[in-house]
Amino acid sequence: MDAQTPPRSRKSDFRTTIFRIMLLISMLICAGFAPVNWIAGRIDYALIETVMALYCLVALRLLPHRRHLQSLFGLYLILLFSVIIYGIARVPPQDSHGNWLLLIPAFSYLLLGRRHGRLYTAIFLTIALSILLFRWQTETGFTHLSVANTLMSSLTIWLVIDVFERQRINMTIELEDAASRDPLTGLFNRLHLKEALKRLQASATPGTPFALVLFDLDHFKKVNDQYGHPVGDAVLKHFAQQLQSSVRNSDLAFRIGGEEFSLLLPNTDSKGALKVANKIRQGFSRTPYQHNQCTIPVTVSGGIANWPEQEPQSPNLYECADRRLYLAKTSGRDRIINRDPPQSPANSTPKPSPTA
Repeated sequence: MDAQTPPRSRKSDFRTTIFRIMLLISMLICAGFAPVNWIAGRIDYALIETVMALYCLVALRLLPHRRHLQSLFGLYLILLFSVIIYGIARVPPQDSHGNWLLLIPAFSYLLLGRRHGRLYTAIFLTIALSILLFRWQTETGFTHLSVANTLMSSLTIWLVIDVFERQRINMTIELEDAASRDPLTGLFNRLHLKEALKRLQASATPGTPFALVLFDLDHFKKVNDQYGHPVGDAVLKHFAQQLQSSVRNSDLAFRIGGEEFSLLLPNTDSKGALKVANKIRQGFSRTPYQHNQCTIPVTVSGGIANWPEQEPQSPNLYECADRRLYLAKTSGRDRIINRDPPQSPANSTPKPSPTA
């Protein structure tokens, strides 16, 4: 699974809630009209409504399990739109036919999203309009105006919904990206690190290692004290640029707070992660930030945790990397540590970080 894939639980929760309401309403309507149509001799309508009501009941029981939601959505729409189309094909001509067609694009996009919603709308709206046009040519009761209104209103609503859904998707992506980014450096933030790390651990296999690297700028408080916070922010952005320019497109860079940064390296073992981290450390030392023709030298320390080579007994990679970052800080700074010393047990609790 791609570590950058945004979580979809909120979207699924929203659509599941809407679907539950639609199922309840459909079941009550069909259960109410089925016996009425049966008594009136409209056996075909009664049977269709009975099948629809039974499906809604089964879907309501399956919905809490949250399995195969797209299939449940799709089958519901197929049954619902089939009922609408059957009504258009059998009911005597009337202007209210067009009102039911407006449900096709609205419900399709609401439950299935833009891609599948567009497909369902194209198929069922084409079938419904074709039947309507055929009946207009072969039967009396349809006026030119009613058919034209149905065609124009259906296509207009479809276009409006499609444009709206595209704008909604773009806005959602922008908001999710903004919520996962650090506003100063543009890197991903701590929240996104937790989500990405969780997804990588859930999907990783023994043959696909990955590494987590934690960085901390050494003595950064002195930079803020001596030059001021605006210069300190510029140094942080300078390191963020070094971080991004030194990694692959598949790697993820984060600012997790203050002068602390992180790097998530998919398909990378401990030696590979150490090589990347040292490249970043050395590059940052060689190219210090310049302020008013004044060089501001800052070094960086780092700790590496790798899955699954070294930590089969330590599922919390962040704590493992943080422990090694602390070891790098207490060992003289300006270095990267990728393993625990023999005298330090792997499950020891890290001490509070030393002064930056």
